[in-house]
Amino acid sequence: MLLLTDEDVQRALPLPACMGDAIAALERAEIARALGRTSVHPRASIGYRGDDAVRRNLVVSGAIVDGVGAAVRTYTYGPSISRPAADRSRRLHGVTAVYAFDDMGMVAILEDGHLNNVRTAAPTGLAASHLAIPEASELAMIGTGKIASGQLAAVCAVRPIRRVRVYSRTPENVARFAREMADLLRIEVIGCSSAEEAIEGAHVVLSATTASAPVVHRDWLSPGATVITLSSGEIDEATALDSRIVTTSVRLLRDLKQPREPFATLLDQGRISADNLVEIGEILIGKATGRERPDQLITYASRSSATWDVAVPSLACERARQIGVGTEWP
Repeated sequence: MLLLTDEDVQRALPLPACMGDAIAALERAEIARALGRTSVHPRASIGYRGDDAVRRNLVVSGAIVDGVGAAVRTYTYGPSISRPAADRSRRLHGVTAVYAFDDMGMVAILEDGHLNNVRTAAPTGLAASHLAIPEASELAMIGTGKIASGQLAAVCAVRPIRRVRVYSRTPENVARFAREMADLLRIEVIGCSSAEEAIEGAHVVLSATTASAPVVHRDWLSPGATVITLSSGEIDEATALDSRIVTTSVRLLRDLKQPREPFATLLDQGRISADNLVEIGEILIGKATGRERPDQLITYASRSSATWDVAVPSLACERARQIGVGTEWP
């Protein structure tokens, strides 16, 4: 069995070089899911008790993907993981166990850090490759957190992005992120003083924030823009109402424990119909269309699926063995 530390995973899946393969692996998993060739267990959150459950909790998810393998991911979530690394004994708070499809034997355990950056980014790249206009060259990045680098690298892997305008609430983070991404991706990255400034004229808008109010507004979006949102409440209702909405899972948009807004409320109010929402897997197997015209506004609401925990870690294991990183445990 292979043991991969976070550093091993970074070597096996370096940004941005890994994104093409990661997107392809994710696409195969999404096709399998659309064809009914996966089995996914609903994510379970195990809290300790009362108010203490906010900071003492464990999240578990698992899936089997036909012909690829299986995986179980466990991680902690909450204020405890947001403290500075110096305040913690380890900066990682999760692992993924990977199993072979043929005999369900455990083949690897991977630490969850860089792995989560890639597994969250690959669906964004997949969405951009099927939904964004082919000539998309201007990108807006709202948010500069841990997963922002992967998001940006994923879109750059599938579209000819020439310039990125980035915004977050902390100017120092904007400057750092712009500098680091310009060096990493070899493209122009410009820091902005507002989300509106970043979004104006963008062909693709990426939002990866912890905002409690919309950071993307309909009036700021250009015709034909593709909006990719990772968290609840990042876009306003007008954007959702004017968009062709594509998502990982329509059911998960209305998840009672973690409803994705504003979609869940608009569905409950009857202002949009579930029949008007499209799952990305349906597009991949030709059951539905993605972009219908160049000037169409499209919003992709990314919702995490345990199938991602099979596809991307399996790729990491394959690449790790190819380059000889990790520790084999008898």
